[in-house]
Amino acid sequence: MSPSPYPCECCPVSGTRCVLTGAGLAPVFPCRRRNGTLEWYDLAGNLVPAASVVDCATAFVPFVLGDLRLTGGAFGDGPDSLGENLCNVAPAPVATTGFTPTGACYDPTVGNPTMTWGPTSTVTLEYGNPPRTSGGVFITFASVALGLITWPTNNTGMAPGEARVSNVFDGTKRAVLTYLSGPPSGVQSIRMTGGSTLALHFATTDNVTPPIRWRLDLLQPAP
Repeated sequence: MSPSPYPCECCPVSGTRCVLTGAGLAPVFPCRRRNGTLEWYDLAGNLVPAASVVDCATAFVPFVLGDLRLTGGAFGDGPDSLGENLCNVAPAPVATTGFTPTGACYDPTVGNPTMTWGPTSTVTLEYGNPPRTSGGVFITFASVALGLITWPTNNTGMAPGEARVSNVFDGTKRAVLTYLSGPPSGVQSIRMTGGSTLALHFATTDNVTPPIRWRLDLLQPAP
C-alpha cells in the first residue's frame, strides 16, 4: 500500500472561506485528512459541514416563502386551559388549525396546532401569556415546497439578543432565529433539541416567566 501523501491526521491547507452565523459571516479554515477528504473548521475548532461553507464575499438576502408553517407539540397539556398561547404574531397567519383567536393571542385547543403564513420572509411571535400558566412546548417550522427547517443541536437555552442559524435547506437557503426578549438563558428560553425541534419553556411550568419572543428570518445568498 502506498504511504499517505499527508503526514498529519488533518493537514492545514491554504485558503479561507466563511460560514453564516447569528452574528454574520465568520471565517472557517480547511484541512485535508490522510484519505484526501477536505474538511472545514471554525475558530473554536468545530467541524463545519461543507454545505455551510461559502465565499466570504457572499451577501445573504431575504427570500419569500409562500407556505411557511409552524406545527406545535405538547400545547394545552398544562394545568391552565387558557395558557400556552402564541401571541403578537406578525404578520398574521392566513390559516390556523387547533387555535382559537383571543385578542392578540392564539389559544391552543389541541396538542399539535398549526399556523400557516402567506408569502413572507420573516415572522415574529411570542409564546406564553402570563399571568396564565404555561409549560414546555415544541415547535417546528416547515414548508410543503421545501420541507422541514432543521437546526444544529444546541441544548443551551438561548439568551436575549442571541441568534442561531439553521442547517442548509433547498441547497443554499438558511433560517436565522433571533431571540428578541424573554427570560435569560436557561430551560425557560429556546433550545434546539435535535432535527427540526425547537423546545420552549422546557420542563418548567409557571405563570411568571415573561413571554418568549423571537423572530425567524429566511435568507439565501444574493444572486
